[in-house]
Amino acid sequence: MIHSEPLAFEAWQRSLAPLHTRMDDEEYRSLIGVNQEDSLREVIRRHRLVTSPGELDRSFWSHMLTLVKQAEVMPGLLGLLPDLRRRGLRLAIASNSQSDYVLKACVRNGLAEYFRCIAAADHVGRGKPAPDVYLAAARGLDLPAEACLAVEDSPSGVRAAVSAGMTCVYIPNRDLVPVSLDGADVVYPSLQAWHADLDRLLPLEAG
Repeated sequence: MIHSEPLAFEAWQRSLAPLHTRMDDEEYRSLIGVNQEDSLREVIRRHRLVTSPGELDRSFWSHMLTLVKQAEVMPGLLGLLPDLRRRGLRLAIASNSQSDYVLKACVRNGLAEYFRCIAAADHVGRGKPAPDVYLAAARGLDLPAEACLAVEDSPSGVRAAVSAGMTCVYIPNRDLVPVSLDGADVVYPSLQAWHADLDRLLPLEAG
C-alpha cells in the first residue's frame, strides 16, 4: 500500500552511518520482503558490526518513524479502497513492519478508516514468510483464514499468505529483482489492473 522502500533504504543508511558503513542498492533489494529479525542478523554479519540486533532495530525504526511523513501511497490504492468497502469486504493490514509505523503511515495518508485491524511484526512471534501476521489479521476480522484474500507484493509475503491458507493476489514490488513465483493464485502488474478485474473476482456485498 505504501511505497516504503525509499524510506527503509534511507533508514538503513542513517542507522549504519554511526557504525561507519553503508548499504548499497543491491544489498537493500536482497532484504525486501525479508522479516526484520533475519534482515538484522544478515546486515550485522555482512558488515561485521559490533552491535546487537536489538540496538540496530531500535535505530532503524526510530529513523523510519521520522521518515514516515514522506510516505506515499502506491498508485491506484486510493481508488481501490472505497470500492472494496462498497463491496462489503472487511479489510485488515498484515505487515512485517512495526505497528506504530504502519498506523502513522495510514493516518498520514487517510487510510486508517478503511481497516478494522492491523496485524504487525510486533504483534506476533514470527514475521513473514511465517503465516503469523496473516492468521492474526484473520482473527482480528473474525474470519477463518481460508475465507480471506491476501494481496502481496513480495515472494515471502506470498509464502506467508499461502501458509495461512489464504487465496493470494500477487502484485510484484517494483523495487524487487524479478523472480519466478509459485504459490500465488493470480498475478497482476499493478493495483489498477487488479481493481479493473474486481467484478470477476469479488462480488458485491461479499461480507
